[in-house]
Amino acid sequence: MTERYSIGKVSAACNVPIKTLRYYDEIDLLKPEYRDNDSNYRYYSKEQMTTILCIRRLRHLGFCLRDIKDLVSRSDLPTIEEKVNRRCEDILDEIDSLQAKMEACRSLLSRVSEGSDIVSDAKDAGDTRTPKVRIEIIDAGSMFYTREVMKQYRSTDVSLKRWQELYNRCDQYGIHSSSPVILTYHAKTLDQFLMNDCDVEFGIILDEEKTLTSKAHLAKMIRPWGGFTAATAYHLGSYDNIIQTHIAILQWAHQNGYEVVGPTSEEYIVSPLDVTNDDARVTRVIMPVEKSR
Repeated sequence: MTERYSIGKVSAACNVPIKTLRYYDEIDLLKPEYRDNDSNYRYYSKEQMTTILCIRRLRHLGFCLRDIKDLVSRSDLPTIEEKVNRRCEDILDEIDSLQAKMEACRSLLSRVSEGSDIVSDAKDAGDTRTPKVRIEIIDAGSMFYTREVMKQYRSTDVSLKRWQELYNRCDQYGIHSSSPVILTYHAKTLDQFLMNDCDVEFGIILDEEKTLTSKAHLAKMIRPWGGFTAATAYHLGSYDNIIQTHIAILQWAHQNGYEVVGPTSEEYIVSPLDVTNDDARVTRVIMPVEKSR
């Protein structure tokens, strides 16, 4: 007598939910081979249980139901080879995507940890409001950027459109960087606070310059960055009073015999795209300086 198995027994034996088996029946992926005319119950054959295990294996490998249906109905080796090869290519794409997400998460973790340390140090010093100015050598590198004149610019406004434009271009060209976004004002010092038209650049420091500069269409979007001495200070919290940090750096530079010799930048260590809480934002203001002659 031919062995027949109820949906409950098949579910238990193959570790596939009854709901899933019924769905396979509905979409004509696998219909029970026998039907009892009196009870209208359906039963699976032993061979069909093998097919269910095959389907389960293919699902585990990430095959879509459409491809599984094709593989089950056409189990010739050339068809299997074609489908499996295509799935391998898809998995490689998924790995690339996951690696990019991991890099982005690690970058965010690094910046949040750095921001947390900066805030903690300021609290330990007993003053989170008064910027501590220091002289730093900004490491030389290359920056991928977008730049344009923004009408009646207000530094307290966050240009999400420009920010997103930079990220979109990074995605477009497959650029992965651990760098925070760096905003540079190509204008007179403090001019960005006067509601004037302002030449504003959004950029990130490249991790893999060699692979990018070899592409001619990207060369115009990359420029040198760093390699200069700067007076810097951290601004903690909202941008409403970030002008005070800029002024504090200018005053310190004047008092210590330095002059500003290049455009001011703001490095968004913890940015509005990282946290919604204004008080958690951490920004490094960078002013290129030289000793006054």
